[in-house]
Amino acid sequence: MFKKRRWFPLLIALSMIVAMLTPSRSYSQTKLADIQGHWAQPCIEQLVQKQIIISSEDGNFRPNSPVNRAEFATIISKAFPNQPVTRNAIRFADIPSNYWAANSIRKAYQTGFISAYIGESFNPLRKMTREQVLLSLVSGLKYSPIQPVEKTLNAVFDDAQEIPKTSRSAIAAATEKLLVVNYPNVRQLKPNQIVTRAEVATFLCQALGTSQVVSEQYIARINSPTVTTTEIRNQTPQTTVTGTKPTPATNSTSQTTGTKPNSVSNSASQTTGTKPTPLSTSATTPRLPTPPETTSPAAVSITTPNSQNNINRTSQTSTNPANINTTPRNPIAIIRKPTPQTLERTTEIRGVWLTNIDSDVLFYKNKLSDAINRLKSLNFNTLYPTVWNWGYTLYPSKVAASIVGSPIRLVTPIDENLDPKLGTDRDVLQEVITQGHKQGMAVIPWFEFGFMAPADSQIAKLYPDWILKRRDGSSIWIEGPHQRVWMNPFHPEVQKFIESLILEIVTKYDVDGIQFDDHFGFPSELGYDEFTVALYQQEHAGQSPPDDFKDPEWIAWRANKITQYMQRIYQAIKQRKPTVVISVSPNPQEFSYKYFLADWQTWREKGFIEELVLQVYRNDLNRFIEEIERPEVEVARQRIPVAIGIMTGVKPQAVPISQVKEQVEVARNWGFSGVSFFFYESLWNLAKEPPALRQSALQNMFPNKMPRPNIFVGWKPPL
Repeated sequence: MFKKRRWFPLLIALSMIVAMLTPSRSYSQTKLADIQGHWAQPCIEQLVQKQIIISSEDGNFRPNSPVNRAEFATIISKAFPNQPVTRNAIRFADIPSNYWAANSIRKAYQTGFISAYIGESFNPLRKMTREQVLLSLVSGLKYSPIQPVEKTLNAVFDDAQEIPKTSRSAIAAATEKLLVVNYPNVRQLKPNQIVTRAEVATFLCQALGTSQVVSEQYIARINSPTVTTTEIRNQTPQTTVTGTKPTPATNSTSQTTGTKPNSVSNSASQTTGTKPTPLSTSATTPRLPTPPETTSPAAVSITTPNSQNNINRTSQTSTNPANINTTPRNPIAIIRKPTPQTLERTTEIRGVWLTNIDSDVLFYKNKLSDAINRLKSLNFNTLYPTVWNWGYTLYPSKVAASIVGSPIRLVTPIDENLDPKLGTDRDVLQEVITQGHKQGMAVIPWFEFGFMAPADSQIAKLYPDWILKRRDGSSIWIEGPHQRVWMNPFHPEVQKFIESLILEIVTKYDVDGIQFDDHFGFPSELGYDEFTVALYQQEHAGQSPPDDFKDPEWIAWRANKITQYMQRIYQAIKQRKPTVVISVSPNPQEFSYKYFLADWQTWREKGFIEELVLQVYRNDLNRFIEEIERPEVEVARQRIPVAIGIMTGVKPQAVPISQVKEQVEVARNWGFSGVSFFFYESLWNLAKEPPALRQSALQNMFPNKMPRPNIFVGWKPPL
């Protein structure tokens, strides 16, 4: 016993010496296998050591993985544990009390680093973009820019035009505070790219003031050195780089919009505004760096035709209301993408719009049945039937009957030789749904006229206070040979009426979605009626709207009001049927925004759009490609299914089937989710070629059956 006691103190002393000489298993001795040599390694190591960002149990960090909103809230709450509370907590509907990140989300919200997604939803699994992370840091740290915002952004970033207008001030503040880290090209912000764990780490290192752990060459600041494309290609990046695409024509950057609502289909002057995604965007799949030019296919020069396809899809009459320059440009060299055979496609939107203008397909039950059977035999999978135009519903509607006195009307007033009551004893929408679903086709009703109505409609006669006006007090808006008026989307009675119509369709019928277009806005020359002026004055300390209807602030104010109503519609639909797809088929962003106040880019950014069918009604292939390659279209197609609307002809302008085929091939080669044709009648009629020839061409375009993509069921963005 005595010997044991004598050696016991010696054993303790020896153990202490060994412990002192043997380093503890800290991070410095536990190397993360996948960041060795990584451009952000020093920063990542510091944050992992401080347990701000945790590594995986397998000893990896996964620097290229995305970060969702719940993960970011957890990271930010650890990075700034002592940040003061600036607002009360709210209970998010989609965050249960036992959710793993509930406390971090609550803290990040209370300290102002992160906000709700939509309403009282947090959307914890939504992947964040680089812009959103920087916005969050600026918001939580209460930074504001000191220098002129535009001067800073344009001086520092080559892609400054991609920063949304709502985020420009915050990004400028982040730049002044040296929070912005751009790898590998310091002058490329890439605001819409999904942020990686490595990028979040470097932003945080800068925000925390951790010195000399982020390479100076990647910190954005005034007079940042220019990095050439060659230099970028010669680097070996450790993270996935969203490379600048090959020449514009080789990329599917933006979808060309056609001319559903009275828009101008000449794309030359419709340079779509570049609003990338704000805080409510969904994930973007990172793309590979630009391949060397030697790998690009040969350039093909295509000449511009003498006339443009300026078609109004609703009236099917050639118009140019905005007086946009339609002078053809010089020929543009385009570079073709890989042929469709090199791309494995498992889903594709193959749609067609069914309307009652210049077509009787909806007027007779047997014709409708034959049409659906024929479309199925040609492997179409989506029907977009009109349900609201000319001030009437094309289905029996109690809502419409209470407002306009008639529950249904199929025949338009311009069909003078037909009985106005033709087909009013039928439920055409139900027929389309029953037969379409029987054939395995999706049915997405098209809310065609939106807020527009004929000037002599019952709406205009019974509710004159609903009608928008110009500055001079006039209200008639000319669409081709037709006189129209526009209901005021700000008027509460109008809002209730339109919402009731939409919800009537969604709740009464088994629809797969519902579709809106630019008619869900209104012409920007309108908005000087008594109600709108009073509303504007109420929000501007009695000041009247600008005399110039193109005034940017006046445009933005009205567009924002429409966006707010779009949010209301989105939430109302989702409360009733969460899986009903909200589809929008607009013109290019700039035209929609400037001339119809339909800011579909912001709608998409806020998550109100789940399918985009961009109207690109252009005869010239170069113009067609120019539209589908716009940045906001590329951003959209990385987040939701995006198809291209293709014109197959209208009276009196026939479109050759060869042009249709070529545009379908481009849409496929550029990686879009499919196509939709305007409109059914001109698929094989209203054309110079025989119907049999056109049907054969369509059969060759769609030789096999294929399901349509659904954002709720396994859809993934293109690479």
